[in-house]
Amino acid sequence: MKKFLSIILICILVFSLSACTIQKTLDNLNHDNNGNDTYEDDEEEASENQRGIYSDEGLELSEFFTAFNDVVVEHEPMINNFETDDFSMFDISLDYLVPLVHVSNIAYYDAGVLFADEGQYRKVDGDVISFGKKYTREEDGFSPDQQQGDVITESGTLDTKKNQLYFETIVERNGLKVTRAVSETVILADGTFLIQFLEVPFSQVERGIEDSGRAYFMYVSEEKLEVIKAKFAFDVNFTYKSIFNKGEMETVKMAEGYEKVRRMTVTESDVDTERY
Repeated sequence: MKKFLSIILICILVFSLSACTIQKTLDNLNHDNNGNDTYEDDEEEASENQRGIYSDEGLELSEFFTAFNDVVVEHEPMINNFETDDFSMFDISLDYLVPLVHVSNIAYYDAGVLFADEGQYRKVDGDVISFGKKYTREEDGFSPDQQQGDVITESGTLDTKKNQLYFETIVERNGLKVTRAVSETVILADGTFLIQFLEVPFSQVERGIEDSGRAYFMYVSEEKLEVIKAKFAFDVNFTYKSIFNKGEMETVKMAEGYEKVRRMTVTESDVDTERY
């Protein structure tokens, strides 16, 4: 299990580009009463640190992911040592990786020249970076779910002032949506990360597996990593409540309205799990 987790994270970090050296400067942010991130009033200090976690122009997406990953990896020693005799919880230590892997894909867009043939774009408008791509799969992939002719669309925005990331992926087959995934990631003023990841995967009915949407809600700080796995109706046109501009939220609050499956809470001294 430990080796498996290490391999996954190494693969992710390879595509986080040079941003792995980014220093966290979230201390330069304040939190106003409306739950929005604002910069220090001190003009001199603000002029030096106004980019927050972003130090290299053109690498903001990689830097955002790196800041996220850096907080997560602090909890991995405890996660890797977790053991359970409950078969329904044997893979719970992988739950936090699901949204992490989805968010890691944004780093590709800081190296647009490598994927220009897939219609990739990355546009900057003030504090907001818009990015995405749309292409048709030319041949079958390694997975049975990756079929020739599938149309893959990715789209996202990163607000570098509010530190809010939206990222969505859609696969269409024969003119119909067959899978969709949405993630929202927020960095609060104290460096805490809030993440919600919602996905309707490829149908598994033909393989004897009941179809359902899956959701992961995460709260990650230096003191705690908590993730709730939940499920919802199998509908690619699902709607959801945004976590943007809401301030601090516990995972149980984010998961309201979903059928909770299990929870994992990681602290410096313990890994606590719960099956709902």
